[in-house]
Amino acid sequence: MAIGTRPEMDIPNEKLISQPEIVKYFKNQLNYHIYGNKGNEKTTLAKKVANEVGKEVIDFTFDEDGSFLF
Repeated sequence: MAIGTRPEMDIPNEKLISQPEIVKYFKNQLNYHIYGNKGNEKTTLAKKVANEVGKEVIDFTFDEDGSFLF
């Protein structure tokens, strides 16, 4: 990304986890639950990791009140 287009992060580098470490961890799991605020690339991460480890992604979206969105 060009300088100036990257979001500011207040996370120290030593707390970040590399993509190979994430893939290694997920290869040994049977299923995964990824949650978080809207717009922080959870689905993108899940699809990339699933592709690397040969798994499928089932994506569920819930409204702010917790109701399931179809």
